[in-house]
Amino acid sequence: MNLDGIVDMLRKIIDKVTHSEWLSVALTILVVVAVTALVTNILSRILRTLLTKGKGPLPSSSIFVNILRVTTWTIAICVILSSCFNVNVGALVTALGVGGIAVSLGAQSLLSNLIGGLQVSLTGLVKPGDRIQVNNQSGTVRDVTWSHTSLDNANGEHVVIPNSVITSVALIHLLPANKVKIPLYVTTIPQQGGLTQLVHDAEEAVNKALDERFIMKKPATITFSGNDRNAMIGTLAFEVADRRDANDATDLAMRIVAPYAHADNIVETHVETDIEGVVTSTENLEEVITEEKKSTQKRVFEKQKQEKAAKLRDQQQRPHHRLFHRLHPRCLMKKRPIAPPSKGSAHSKGQKDS
Repeated sequence: MNLDGIVDMLRKIIDKVTHSEWLSVALTILVVVAVTALVTNILSRILRTLLTKGKGPLPSSSIFVNILRVTTWTIAICVILSSCFNVNVGALVTALGVGGIAVSLGAQSLLSNLIGGLQVSLTGLVKPGDRIQVNNQSGTVRDVTWSHTSLDNANGEHVVIPNSVITSVALIHLLPANKVKIPLYVTTIPQQGGLTQLVHDAEEAVNKALDERFIMKKPATITFSGNDRNAMIGTLAFEVADRRDANDATDLAMRIVAPYAHADNIVETHVETDIEGVVTSTENLEEVITEEKKSTQKRVFEKQKQEKAAKLRDQQQRPHHRLFHRLHPRCLMKKRPIAPPSKGSAHSKGQKDS
């Protein structure tokens, strides 16, 4: 017995009870909708649980749950049209074929996002929890829906990227958030023990500091991959249990390992390489450091000497400026008192004549 037969039987039972055709149709539609909602909810929870546990080949993306819901409701609508309204669903789909082509052309972006979401999900290219970079956007994948993929970046922002963009541009898979790799450039090598002793001391110090504050999944290790004329190139790698502690653990590890990469209290050796980058010899830099200190002291002494000479010249010029200011005609005119006219002056004679 198919779904149409079940719905017809249900409608006849309701019709016998209500003795009204339109009421039996309404109650039948209501019962079908309620059963469809219940079945959809149960199936969605079961599918989401299976996807979350990771036992199947599919990732825990909500696009599969959305497809299940759409399929269930489409079947329910077809049953209602066929049983309650006597609509031939097959003929209806055939009649809407030409219109469906036009709709598909108008909804091309929607279909491309849907197909892109299915592609990245079915192939396992993008899964929730992955750290990816698309164009200039990077972050941890939160979910893959039928239209877009959502990311959480390092700033706590929610980034939405259309699925069609992910399938059409370069996709970069980054390291998991709880795995940390720090580039390391070692410019100091102790004479006693060499590079092996330095690596041992640095790893011990970093692991001790990290274990005191964080729960570690893998301890810190230092590996070297090459060298240049000024440093040995390596990587400090470790893994924390909680990805939220990755940034703080990175900061702490960099602070701990910095003195071991370049420290003044360690006797330095300069690594010389040939054209192919192979180590050829090491030259003790104690003499170079001594010469550098002497040249620095000499520059400081010369600078102090120039400052003293400039200060002395300034002091010698200041009295001359004061004397020039005092002997200036305007200053003399302001400070000179006005003397009373003498008796034999022309001014006094003029007053007497008047």
